[in-house]
Amino acid sequence: MKILTTLSFLLFINITYAQSLFEKTDLVDEFGDKIGEVQRNVSIGTFSNSATNDSPLHVHSILEKMPEFKSLDEYKDYLKQQLNEYGYTEKQIQTTLKYAKKSIETVKNTNGSIRFKLYEYKDIKASMIGVKNGII
Repeated sequence: MKILTTLSFLLFINITYAQSLFEKTDLVDEFGDKIGEVQRNVSIGTFSNSATNDSPLHVHSILEKMPEFKSLDEYKDYLKQQLNEYGYTEKQIQTTLKYAKKSIETVKNTNGSIRFKLYEYKDIKASMIGVKNGII
């Protein structure tokens, strides 16, 4: 529950003060070639739960602007690419694409998303039970 509260607080802070907390960062592929830019924030702090007290926590947040889609097919292509990057199976992608016509209406009212990764104990990723992907 504390992690959820912390994430909610970070989301509020990120939305409220996005200009000052985020910095433009280059995205690079596995060869080190620049493939784009994102707005990024790295927050360092501590967390506590029933198993630990004041343990280190790093939160890497990336603001992703949602493009404007001219057609349903363009939206489906974008959606398929994003789900593929996040490691979804082909079956999961096809199931999601079945609902693209409904979900595009919601996306039209969305400016973007915040993607995040939690790290405990230096470079070890945090375990978030029941959360498959760090996207708000």
